[in-house]
Amino acid sequence: MKLLINFLLLLALIIGGLWGYLSFTYPDTPTQQTALYFVEHLARPHEKLTKNVLGFLPYWKVEDKDTVQLTALTDVNYFGLTVNSTGEIIQLMGNQTDPGFREWNTQAMRDFVTKAHIMGTKVSASIICQDNTAIEALLNNTDAQEKLIGQIDEQISTRKLDGINIDFEYLGEPDTAYQQRFTELSKRLSTRLKAKHPNLQLTLSIMPRSARDQDLFDFAKLVPLYDAFIGMSYDYYGATADVAGPGAPMKGYKEGKYFFDVTTTYADYRKFIPKEKIIMGVPYYGWDRTVTDQDKLMSTTYAADHANNYSAIISYSRMKKENFKQTYTCIWEPVAQETWCSYTDPQTKLPHQVWLSDEKSIGIRFAFAKQQQFQGIAIWNLGYDTGYNDLYSLITKTFSN
Repeated sequence: MKLLINFLLLLALIIGGLWGYLSFTYPDTPTQQTALYFVEHLARPHEKLTKNVLGFLPYWKVEDKDTVQLTALTDVNYFGLTVNSTGEIIQLMGNQTDPGFREWNTQAMRDFVTKAHIMGTKVSASIICQDNTAIEALLNNTDAQEKLIGQIDEQISTRKLDGINIDFEYLGEPDTAYQQRFTELSKRLSTRLKAKHPNLQLTLSIMPRSARDQDLFDFAKLVPLYDAFIGMSYDYYGATADVAGPGAPMKGYKEGKYFFDVTTTYADYRKFIPKEKIIMGVPYYGWDRTVTDQDKLMSTTYAADHANNYSAIISYSRMKKENFKQTYTCIWEPVAQETWCSYTDPQTKLPHQVWLSDEKSIGIRFAFAKQQQFQGIAIWNLGYDTGYNDLYSLITKTFSN
């Protein structure tokens, strides 16, 4: 009896100690929920991945977070928190809470961050500015930059973030002075944040032609400041393109078939960025567009203000659910290394062309990142494959030991 009592006392001490540890380490989540995540982690250990596999979870797909297989991802990035010209994270849009800020601060998202950490997956957040006027004003104002750094630091500290992704997308060619000012901002960000958070992963999202066209990024000076550069190698032909083309053509630029391609994008990056600092963006979606001739490759689309204009994202999930490849006439395009389909809408009678990201095309892009010895891949985005495990299996097949 004494042995039993001693055993029960020891067990109570162990459970109490674990309960206290979980409560202290993960204060954002009720301890009973945290304990369930801990048990799940013991039952489903993390995959041993050889490359960084980052998945973007945008605020409009947070509803799909419970379908994310964290054990097959090294990182999850929340997309994201938008900043304004004064360096503040936007909380209100008009009379409503900014959706990125709102979703980030829900209890469900706080619990997801806790679960990711327990499951062995790092968590980062994107800091977004995609307005030219706001970017210029921010780069012109050192006080605004100080406020931005302070607000980013607060997010890192309060949400226990492992990384920050900077996504400043300037359209067109900025004055060269703004390139210098962005470098100065990056230096302050890197120096200040890493002094306080030495293990922080600081990444920068870059556009397909960032290494070729004049934009904000002086790579020679930025490479020492960032741990990785995430290539947004998708939407080469998107919702506003004047022709229906592949979303992420692997080749075709040198051949004069496509205006640019993925292979050239990364060859350009490699001129400035070490391969170990490159993360390759991989789309989990394609586009459905109305066209003037559904049987002609790269058919002309309708202008945005035309009555016949139509564009819609076709996620991997929707492609599978609606059996696109079985329902419509589909052809593998060997230069782009993507599948395209054609059909006539039975209601509008309008011709359509669809370019898909299927398992074959995604597998080719995974293999390319591995062959090029990049730091890893970045999935745009988690939620586009909800309901199907094919691509998680492809990740572990390509990137695990």
